[in-house]
Amino acid sequence: MAPSDRLLDVLDAWLSTTAVPGAPVAARLTVETASGAALFAKVSEAQVARLGHLLATDDAVLTAHAASVGGHGD
Repeated sequence: MAPSDRLLDVLDAWLSTTAVPGAPVAARLTVETASGAALFAKVSEAQVARLGHLLATDDAVLTAHAASVGGHGD
């Protein structure tokens, strides 16, 4: 299995196991691999918070990223 396919499988499993039925949709997540395989998911606020923690998207990381791209956060 290619690493990109494994990424999709892991994300799909994580999203399935952390989903709360009936929770409002806070975001839509799309991940597409170079091979064209894709995952489309509706993500709740709780999942967004957990993903933020898992990916360490706190102020220090965002500040470091902004500095690395010349002060632009995009």
